[in-house]
Amino acid sequence: MKKNGLTLVELLAVIAIIAILGIMITPAVISVRKNVLDSTYQTRVSQIENAAKDYASDHINLIPQHIDSDEVLYPENMITDDYKREYRCCATISVNYLLSSGYLASTNSYAHSDNQEKENQIIDPRTGKSMNNMLVCFRYTTNDAMDREIIAFLLED
Repeated sequence: MKKNGLTLVELLAVIAIIAILGIMITPAVISVRKNVLDSTYQTRVSQIENAAKDYASDHINLIPQHIDSDEVLYPENMITDDYKREYRCCATISVNYLLSSGYLASTNSYAHSDNQEKENQIIDPRTGKSMNNMLVCFRYTTNDAMDREIIAFLLED
């Protein structure tokens, strides 16, 4: 006599194999997702920094002419109690101003949604929060007028 279908033991074995495969794949999927979000975030930061450099090039008179150090400054802890001391060589501008003045385009997809607050926002893909209130510092790399370039970096809180 031939049986049709699976026995309970066979069914449980199939479910166990699928569960084990799912457990093995989950960390890889999480890692890939984190890498994609980090990469997207870095792309947005680069866009913001390039927009700030464009703004600085158009408004060259706003850049402080003297810096205290010839080292390129990319601080680890961006906003501290010593903010004024560390960034007195920087001119700052908000991401929101870069958006409203046309130096930066919004990267979201809320243009046709009912949520009017998010229409002109730069969204951090890692947190889902707006980056519009962040400041961008722009300054020269050196005091040497022949060798200097404009650099910009995002001040994160």
